[in-house]
Amino acid sequence: MDTTRNNLHAQMYAHYCNWEASGQSQIGYCNSEGLSFFKFNYWVRKLRSEAKPITPSASGFVAVEVAPSGMPIFEISHKNGHRISFYQTIEVSFIKELLG
Repeated sequence: MDTTRNNLHAQMYAHYCNWEASGQSQIGYCNSEGLSFFKFNYWVRKLRSEAKPITPSASGFVAVEVAPSGMPIFEISHKNGHRISFYQTIEVSFIKELLG
């Protein structure tokens, strides 16, 4: 992928994550963000198809990948599909408290 495609992918992934966290319908989110519903719906389907199944290790944790800017830099994934995404660095003590 070239830089323009990477930027578009990162932007749409950020919109996808924000939309999921918002609790809005796709149409409502698109209206509030000034996005084309059809373009956004295309990206929702595309990003969902790209998602890899999560297979936790014996400890119950999954691998964490550092993502390019505009995307989460840390994400906690649960086997039921729920995710917590962090877009800035966080203290390890916060994660321990969150998971404890």
